[in-house]
Amino acid sequence: MDKGIRSYVPCLLMLILLLGVPLGNLIDDENRKLIQADHQPTSARAQTTWSGVVELTDSYTVNVTDELIIAPCTVVKLPNAARIFVDGRIIVQGDTSCRVTLDRESNGLHYGIQFNQSSYGRGSVIDNLSIENSMYGITIYGSNPILNNVTVVNPSRVGVDLFSSANPTIRDLFVDQSGRGFSYADWRFGIGLSVGAGSAPV
Repeated sequence: MDKGIRSYVPCLLMLILLLGVPLGNLIDDENRKLIQADHQPTSARAQTTWSGVVELTDSYTVNVTDELIIAPCTVVKLPNAARIFVDGRIIVQGDTSCRVTLDRESNGLHYGIQFNQSSYGRGSVIDNLSIENSMYGITIYGSNPILNNVTVVNPSRVGVDLFSSANPTIRDLFVDQSGRGFSYADWRFGIGLSVGAGSAPV
């Protein structure tokens, strides 16, 4: 009887060990997955900075969680019919001594900057920007960027176009030689709005 019990105990211990190891590994794997899940970012965020001369080959989109910073003195060149679409945030850091310039790459006209509704409340600020040789200067759909000291030279259609309850803050806007300086619906003029010689009245 004692001999039978003695031979049974090692077998039982061996069986427990064999069954317990995979179960322990399984629990550890599940714990690892939970820890990894807790540390995964909910969305990828990116900050991009442009400086010097930036030559784009197509339209560019600032995604909804992203930020584009354009340094002072930067010249951004866009090809024909291309646009900078802002779904997230754009910060143009031109200053009075060295503006940022948005111009065409070669022939044709670019379509300027377009703020989409998803950019509302994301803190976009444009300081000291010149837009040249464009079909449209700045187009705003339901967003609220701050525009300070913006010059739109020779837009073929519209210097600034506002749609869908756009609510920008505009200080010192100058539109020169345009087909139409300012297009708006249900919006009040900002501070320091002006239209240059040869432009249609806003």
